[in-house]
Amino acid sequence: MKMKRRVSNNTRIHKNIAFVVFIMLFLSHYTFGQLSSISLNGDYSISGSKRLAVTKADAVGGTLKIDYKLLDNLSVSLIGGYQLFSVQQDSGLIQWKWDFWDNRYRGNVNADLTDTTLRATIQSIQKMDVIPLIVTVNGDFTFAEKFFVQPSIGGGIIFYSRRMFLEEEWSKKYEQIGYVFQYKFRNFAPSKNGNPLVVYGGINLGYLLNDAFRIDASLNYTHILK
Repeated sequence: MKMKRRVSNNTRIHKNIAFVVFIMLFLSHYTFGQLSSISLNGDYSISGSKRLAVTKADAVGGTLKIDYKLLDNLSVSLIGGYQLFSVQQDSGLIQWKWDFWDNRYRGNVNADLTDTTLRATIQSIQKMDVIPLIVTVNGDFTFAEKFFVQPSIGGGIIFYSRRMFLEEEWSKKYEQIGYVFQYKFRNFAPSKNGNPLVVYGGINLGYLLNDAFRIDASLNYTHILK
């Protein structure tokens, strides 16, 4: 049952990635601007505002950005990518509202631990896969021929799959032979999925190395609409 649930989640992520790639190719074909650059970037993200007792959420990932020049100082960008978030949440197991845990498994654990030879450590761990699809309008400004400043504003949609599992470590002590049997496994909860709309803004700084390559650094803000 656990493997089936994980395969289903991975299939959903792959379908979302394929959909984002298809939309980017489709929009690229019908964009009336001139292709000016394609960039692949690594990124680090951190959540600003938090709710539902989330104490920390940060991610590593990467983005694919395709730029089209409309005018001398105006361009349009298509942005796709993938981010893997680690989420920390107070009482996360309770707030997940996992029917199997609430109605059955927790009672079984409590019953098992009445056996004084058994010990258990149960920790909930949360991850979230995020796949954005963003369209932005950018200003393009050049300084000293090799330095670029590109403020951006736009919006789009993000596809997310948030998952939680329990990392369980159990041990049973056999006092009559002086042996402790230990084992560990992961117990996966049903995933939570969604595709909210977002508003996006940022600024990109670039330095031209030569006609084909440049170095970029950017700071971006994404606001999820309720």
